Amino acid sequence: MITEVQKVSRSKVIEIDEKKIELFFSTWALMHISERVGGDINTIGAWLDDGKGTAGTLERFSYILADLANGAVIKHNADISLGLEQGDKKPLFPDDYFINILNVSDIMTYREEIFAALNL
Repeated sequence: MITEVQKVSRSKVIEIDEKKIELFFSTWALMHISERVGGDINTIGAWLDDGKGTAGTLERFSYILADLANGAVIKHNADISLGLEQGDKKPLFPDDYFINILNVSDIMTYREEIFAALNL
């Protein structure tokens, strides 16, 4: 008997200032996010909520966005290196990229996309 396997997407695309940015929950992203939240990614919700106010919460969301966006960049670059994809390699997003371009109202806009990319 053949059963259908449910495929879970580890990738979401967000749009900021008319730029599409892929968020990819790779092993690299998992390791960096886990390190940020104190070692266990299962504590991410509490870690985000403990941002000590709006500014701290925005900062933490921005770091998670950078890790997920960099997961997509690393996958893209690896695919190019292996000849699986054509194009130019992309630079990584610096940690402060999303802090510099997001405003407070963006927290709620991208919160759902972050958790969707994390499959939470």
